[in-house]
Amino acid sequence: MPGRPPLRIGQHGKVTRVDLGADVWLARCRFRDDDGVARIVERRSPAGRRDQHGKLAEQELLDALDARRTPSEDEVTAETTLSALCRAYLLRIEEEGRSTATMDTYRFAAGKLEAKIGGVRVLRHRLDGSTRPCVR
Repeated sequence: MPGRPPLRIGQHGKVTRVDLGADVWLARCRFRDDDGVARIVERRSPAGRRDQHGKLAEQELLDALDARRTPSEDEVTAETTLSALCRAYLLRIEEEGRSTATMDTYRFAAGKLEAKIGGVRVLRHRLDGSTRPCVR
């Protein structure tokens, strides 16, 4: 039996609200961070404000999630090609200080990928017209 599909990077799960009493609420959900790890994120109602049903706590949580993931120009989207994805990855691991031999090996493999499937986009179209992501 297949399990629940994983959250995509930058996506949050169902928000739950917990009444802590005295018009203070806790809102929490799971969120998949940029590093691919799903973590529980939670926020309380703002101090000094009456939050009868937890809506303010939920809004605090959603604002925190928006701020948690900063968009960048080199963000991977559905239209990103696998070539661009490989180039970005090679730059990142080079900045991390990988050895010259490792970088040469990765560049060689990336060249082979680019020749075969470099123009394929991250979001691929199926024959039935629907779409699905190639990477999660």
